[in-house]
Amino acid sequence: MSYVSILFAVFIVGLTACKYDASFQANASKTDEPTNNQESITETETETETETETETETISKIESIFPTSIVENETMDFRLEANHLEYNMTMGNIYQSESETIYQIVRKQIDDTFTQGLPPESNEEIFTQRENIGIIDILIIIDNSGSMAEEQENLSTKVLPLLNSIADANWRIGVTTTDPRDGCLRDVIKKSDSDFEKKFEDAINTGTNGSGFERGIEQAINGLKCEENQWLRSNSSLAVLFVSDEDNCNNGSCGNEMSDPFSLTRYIESSTNRILIDQARIYGLIHYDGANCPDASIVGSSYLSIIEATEGTYGPICANDYTEILKKISADIAVILRDQFELQNIPNANSLTVTVDGQSWSDYSLANKTISFHTPPPQGSQIVVNYTSGSDTVKTEFPLSEKPVPETVLVSVEGTAVPSSSFVVNQEDKKIIFHHPPTSQSEIRVQYSQDEEMVSTLPLNERVVEESIRLSFDGINQNYSYDPIQSQITFTNIPDEGAKIDLTYDELVGPQLLYELPASPDNWNISVRDAISLDQIPFQLSENGLMIEFPAETHRDQREITLSYEALDSSAFSHRFTLNYLPIPESVQIDIGQNSHGCTGQLEQNVESIAIAFHCSLSESVEGQVAYQYHQSLGQVFTVKNEEIEDPDRGEWEVTLDGEPLEFTRDGTMFTLESLPPVNKAIKIIYDPINEDKAQPNQ
Repeated sequence: MSYVSILFAVFIVGLTACKYDASFQANASKTDEPTNNQESITETETETETETETETETISKIESIFPTSIVENETMDFRLEANHLEYNMTMGNIYQSESETIYQIVRKQIDDTFTQGLPPESNEEIFTQRENIGIIDILIIIDNSGSMAEEQENLSTKVLPLLNSIADANWRIGVTTTDPRDGCLRDVIKKSDSDFEKKFEDAINTGTNGSGFERGIEQAINGLKCEENQWLRSNSSLAVLFVSDEDNCNNGSCGNEMSDPFSLTRYIESSTNRILIDQARIYGLIHYDGANCPDASIVGSSYLSIIEATEGTYGPICANDYTEILKKISADIAVILRDQFELQNIPNANSLTVTVDGQSWSDYSLANKTISFHTPPPQGSQIVVNYTSGSDTVKTEFPLSEKPVPETVLVSVEGTAVPSSSFVVNQEDKKIIFHHPPTSQSEIRVQYSQDEEMVSTLPLNERVVEESIRLSFDGINQNYSYDPIQSQITFTNIPDEGAKIDLTYDELVGPQLLYELPASPDNWNISVRDAISLDQIPFQLSENGLMIEFPAETHRDQREITLSYEALDSSAFSHRFTLNYLPIPESVQIDIGQNSHGCTGQLEQNVESIAIAFHCSLSESVEGQVAYQYHQSLGQVFTVKNEEIEDPDRGEWEVTLDGEPLEFTRDGTMFTLESLPPVNKAIKIIYDPINEDKAQPNQ
């Protein structure tokens, strides 16, 4: 055989499809497999590779830096032979990516109330009818941001004007701030307190270190349902007084349901069982149009809307003296007072009798321990109430209205929390059992989550690719088990209530019949055979000669086939083959041993691909290897993990690449870029929290 006749070489590159990748790839051995989930790279994960997180010198900002790629190694073995070229290939399938997002259920909150029994006892109570009697609970929400010192001092000495028209009523005053970090209540001042003026002054003077992002509506609801101090009486009229020089959440938007001021009126109606206007009203010392308050920066539109909706009254926050305004509010509160008397005990059914100045009186109603007169008795008249109480037996077991989740049960007796060691919960029989009976005639409150089945499984399509399944709760990857018979996954851990559940997977579409040719068919005769049985396989080339298509009946997933190229002209050999990845040029190493016969490989690149080309003549087979490194993208999802970030929604975020800002969406501390960033770069995520140094002038 002449030297020229064996110039053609056969280049055999074993190609395999990794996992379920439908495209032909050169047979390669990978090293340094990435440990990162390239769909969602978290700060913690990338720290073990190349990422460095740096907290800047400035206390108010936190910077996190993430690489956009990692360096991977790739090798490719080949053999050059004379006169023909062979490629080993593997048939594959076509897959498409699917994703689902659902949220874990939020279980219904149940509030059951019971009254403990009392041995039968005869009672007689005597009252004198006066004006403006009744039971009234007042909640004051005082702004404690940086601009409120003078207003607090102004109000703190004005409890008597506030009580001007309701001094004879059975009143209570609860005080809270506009900052949820201060808790649900500062104090409760009662009519029976001998030092109620001093207690009121101390409660109103909260200081001015509170958040400048005032959450008055949220704190009003927290103050009314305060579990630590359940001060609100079930039979009282209710007044809510806002004192602030700004609107709720500064501009009326808190970023959640608390932006809606009418969430408070809905809570009053549904949870406290008060009738708005008749039994509950909202008042304000606020800034409003026409108030002539140059020092108040934002009109309290949210507060004003619910004050007017409940027919309450209001005055300017900038007034030099609140006395007259508070007297006006006191007079309006007196309107919702009912003619009520609170008994010492709860009367037994049908045992109550009432006389007014010795005459029998029946125009009243009884609720719990409160008598409400529909027609007020004459001023100065003597009211005598006789009844028996305590006919119910003292109990240790109380039936619950719904099946409870035992670990969520909270119990209080007369507003005082009871330790869980004092009772047991019988979930199946839906009841609570005390080790010792609660105090006679006490009000027992049991709050709990209703037992509902939590989401713990998700159904999948039967064509899902098992190894492609990814599960996360609130952006954190989770373990699961997969049942191919039922075609569903079962969570290893149950997500918390309201948690975001993300599921991604690949689904089989069908067989891939069209493939890209590994080498140009020009000057070659091409044939295809089964790599195992050697049976010939029919095919058809595309019009441009760059693709090869097989009949559907010849397809089997992972079927190994061999493409043979026989040279039409054996006078010369020139071959170019495509690499799987874009290499780092300086990392490319081509080794074809000592018997290279002067044959060398060169790196060639065009807009569609990058390849190694050999231009040489060979008289015998040559084996070699191409080794190179490439940048593997880490995707476009990045998660910041930093314990110093307590509330990611109360700050400003910026994402940059080479100093230029990037478009993104955010879910908590998980960022998804609008487009895939280039490799071999660094993404910088900057968190700038809201703090007092950056607060608005009035904060």
